[in-house]
Amino acid sequence: MSTQENPAQTTAATQPEGGAVPKSQRRRRASTGGFKQKLDAPQRKGYVRRWVDNDPSRIMAMEELGYALAAEKAGSDEARTDGMGTRIARHGGKRGDGQPQQLVLMECRAEDYALGVKEKEDALKPFEEALRAGTDTTGRMTDTYEPRDRSSISHQTG
Repeated sequence: MSTQENPAQTTAATQPEGGAVPKSQRRRRASTGGFKQKLDAPQRKGYVRRWVDNDPSRIMAMEELGYALAAEKAGSDEARTDGMGTRIARHGGKRGDGQPQQLVLMECRAEDYALGVKEKEDALKPFEEALRAGTDTTGRMTDTYEPRDRSSISHQTG
């Protein structure tokens, strides 16, 4: 036997007569009933954050959009990284070939993000306007149904 004390005996020796340990002296443990998302991340004021596949080409594409790796240290008492230095990283599941997928947290300034959203919406406007008008983006409908005898259907009321 080792010279160390048994933790059960130590706990029993420090318990009061009634057997209950005061809450302030209890061992802290993780919550079992709380709701926690796997991909939650600390927010940073003035920035928009998103999880990105840790593939070099994907990271380069995000950097071209104005994103940078979020590199601050993780919050206290929470393991925010999976051994990748100061990058905030998570295991994101498995790829199609069964290999693990790593995700890294990237961020961009909120102003840059808003400009990107506006550019995307502006690019879609011609298509949305064409849908509302019942045409295509050239101004005419190409795939409409026209009966051979030019007949039509109408609803009579009354």
